[in-house]
Amino acid sequence: MEIYLTGDNVIDLLLLGLVIAGILSIVLRIAQHFLRALVVGIFCTLVPFIGLQLGLAMSTDVPTITWYFFTGIGLYFAAGAIRMGLKVTDTLFAPLKKAFETRKPKPKKVSR
Repeated sequence: MEIYLTGDNVIDLLLLGLVIAGILSIVLRIAQHFLRALVVGIFCTLVPFIGLQLGLAMSTDVPTITWYFFTGIGLYFAAGAIRMGLKVTDTLFAPLKKAFETRKPKPKKVSR
């Protein structure tokens, strides 16, 4: 069986490569966000231990540590949602912002 690389086959292979590259980049970005959330959750589990070192009366049992872990992850995703909402709002209101912004007058050149 012989495979000939015609124009259509090459275009199909290029499109397939582009689709695979796009999917990989999306998967990597999602994995990156989950890894960051995991790191934030791990650092949030340290809060009760740091509180104990500072002399605060904090519980360090498993339910408390679990609560701090999931609260940290939730706050990470909440901050991401707020950030995304602000970007969408800025994008939507950019034309209005340009329409109502005041322009500074250009200084006049003095000829001598």
